[in-house]
Amino acid sequence: MEQTTFLGHYRISVDHNGAPHEIGRAGTAITYQAIDERSGETVAVKVIPTSSIDPAAREQFEEQARAAAGIKHVNTAKVLDFGHEGDHFVYVSEL
Repeated sequence: MEQTTFLGHYRISVDHNGAPHEIGRAGTAITYQAIDERSGETVAVKVIPTSSIDPAAREQFEEQARAAAGIKHVNTAKVLDFGHEGDHFVYVSEL
């Protein structure tokens, strides 16, 4: 993984051997543990290659991310940010 910071201030954490701290994988999406450099809070950053998403589904994905950002419930991880970074969608949530 070449890039270590996404959307300006979410820095991917690294393991003791310097590898990105991966916390999950589903298809082509990879979720990393990261730090919000503004607050110091630990977050989850999901990186999804745009090439793995059908062009027609991209708009739907963004609509769903916006809707998820509006959900506030104690049993649901809050969506903190989302957007495009290079040729990836990036989705940031509470860990």
